[in-house]
Amino acid sequence: MTPQDDLARRQQQIESLAREHLDPADAAYYLSLLRPAVRMEHADVPVGRSRLGGCAVLDDAGAWPRWNGRPLSFLMVLDLADLAGMETDLVRPESGLLNFFYEADEQQAWGFDPDHADGWRVLPNSGRGDLVEGPDGALSFSEIPLRPVQNLTAPGYGEQVTDDIRKRNPDGLWAIDEVLCAGGWPDAPRHQVGGWPILEQNPIWLECQLASNGLYLGDGGGYRDPRAAELGPGANDWQMLLQVETDDSAGWMWGDVGSLYYAIRRQDLADRRFDRTWMIFQCG
Repeated sequence: MTPQDDLARRQQQIESLAREHLDPADAAYYLSLLRPAVRMEHADVPVGRSRLGGCAVLDDAGAWPRWNGRPLSFLMVLDLADLAGMETDLVRPESGLLNFFYEADEQQAWGFDPDHADGWRVLPNSGRGDLVEGPDGALSFSEIPLRPVQNLTAPGYGEQVTDDIRKRNPDGLWAIDEVLCAGGWPDAPRHQVGGWPILEQNPIWLECQLASNGLYLGDGGGYRDPRAAELGPGANDWQMLLQVETDDSAGWMWGDVGSLYYAIRRQDLADRRFDRTWMIFQCG
């Protein structure tokens, strides 16, 4: 089955759900919001270089990222060449590796505080770097090969773009969301490149925009800050780079069966400014 076959099958599934639970006008609008993505599934044998855990691929072993004096933990390497021929909503590089790190031990970096910056990191590599083991103090995780599978994603129940549908038909929208968000931990972790995130809580875009611009959101006060109204429209510039779910096989759980969402602005992705990635931690 080709990526296009996977995409068509997913499209048919979502179209069927929309016709069943929404009126024709709302169904048409809902379907216009779909975004292609790539699901990174566990593989029995390597099909490329993408994998969870193991060693990072770095040009300089001394470049291992740290936060508050402690080394971050390596989660995943994504080989962009593995995604060749697959669609996402990201204007991504066609080659190279991305190393994803997180402060996985204490899990104190949640993304609602500007001071959480550097509690995660995305480090690019041309693909010619060395395999580097984590230093003392960094958690290590099981190495699991990943295979890319074409996917099509829909906005979650709480996304702003579905506000009008939710006001008219909350039960119908919820019924669709229940089907599309089923099948996660512990049976099938939904690690995903691009597309709409599968949310544990609220949409991540405004939180990324405000916190990355210096507003503290832990007590909600940052949303009422005078700067929030000025910064707010910039929330539309953010896209999801990678979702990393709780994964028993890899050996990690994010809070109470949660997810990590690595997001990036469109222009920063075009400029390959992975140092400007922001991450949001959510759990049930």
